[in-house]
Amino acid sequence: MIQRASRLTCQNHRPPCRKKGLFTKADFVYIAKDDEYKCPAGERAIYRFPTVDHKLNLRAYWTSACPRCPLKEQCSPSPYRRIRRWQHENVREAMQRRLDRRPDAMTIRRRTVEHVFGTLKHWMGIDPLLDSHTRTGEPRNEPSRTGVQPEGSRQNIRRR
Repeated sequence: MIQRASRLTCQNHRPPCRKKGLFTKADFVYIAKDDEYKCPAGERAIYRFPTVDHKLNLRAYWTSACPRCPLKEQCSPSPYRRIRRWQHENVREAMQRRLDRRPDAMTIRRRTVEHVFGTLKHWMGIDPLLDSHTRTGEPRNEPSRTGVQPEGSRQNIRRR
């Protein structure tokens, strides 16, 4: 659970709605004690139903005030703005708070841990860069890597 949360948190991307100038999920404040979100217009988005997306258990929220909201143009082109919350999102949020308190944590991790694990993976033959190309940049034709025998191989079935 924590591994998945760390993987999801460390992704650095701009949501499509931010590119369009719309509010993002970060603009909606989660109120844990009521299990609701507060939207930028001050309305409460309440829990509606559970859903599953990419094997993640999510909870869907929205407010009934969306159609008559004065900030509708900045929020969503849909009739209602739906907010989804992962069942373990509190773990992700706690990790993000820890990272915010120590902005150098990921830099320290890269310096100390990533090299060690990269070396171990290389020794075990799990290096994805080496799996895809040789030093010359030519694709490999190894049976163990691709599942296909090379053309000149003696192991190919002889044709009669």
